[in-house]
Amino acid sequence: MIEAQLLRKVSISCYRIFYFTILSREELLWQPGQFIQCIFIENGVEIKRPYSFAHDPSSRELELHTVYIAGGTMSEKLEQLQCGETLLLSKDSYGYLTVSEIANNKTVLWFVATTTGVAPFISMLRSGLLSTFSNVLLYYSGKTIESLMYHNELSQAQNQFAWFNYQPITTSEQPRVQFYLKEKLKNYTNKLEQLHVMFCGNPQMIHDCLQLGNELGLTRHRRKIPGNITFERYWVSTHS
Repeated sequence: MIEAQLLRKVSISCYRIFYFTILSREELLWQPGQFIQCIFIENGVEIKRPYSFAHDPSSRELELHTVYIAGGTMSEKLEQLQCGETLLLSKDSYGYLTVSEIANNKTVLWFVATTTGVAPFISMLRSGLLSTFSNVLLYYSGKTIESLMYHNELSQAQNQFAWFNYQPITTSEQPRVQFYLKEKLKNYTNKLEQLHVMFCGNPQMIHDCLQLGNELGLTRHRRKIPGNITFERYWVSTHS
């Protein structure tokens, strides 16, 4: 395990952004889009939960964000953590929601995220990996604009990069993200060989989008059988 020290934390509605620095000599190896385990040890028992980082891997500061669940075991542990105090991280990283897993012939990337599911995309954007695509589209869904973490940064990136299109979706005022994805895919059916789509966030959103993608000709990507879709479920439970 790797020891990390809390530098500062920011609260945005029910969300928390934590900034850490690594204290251990071991190097934390990971790719944008992957996740690690945060670990507390209490009475000899490990309490751990998976989280994705949002920073560029070259940064010395680690950026992790979560949803705060009142009474949740890990939520309360992180909430009580003070600047200068430490927690443990797993040495290994996990997950296949990475640019390196996308087939080489894909030139267009769409990313569909809900709330904290945007972390992998932010890391990819900050690392410069997305500039290899001719077109990148982010559908980012939340109840309100205030619940869309990194909204200002994403809006600025859209103005800065000609290849990037940011589409915020507020479910309190607009149709669900599946509506926009369906309309977009209808106009892309003749170019699916160029397209890769990533889903990250609420399991119901992912289920509905996978079903929609399958109906319109998209297939799940596997190393031995290349396809168009990779996904990572982010599930917030009362035990988080």
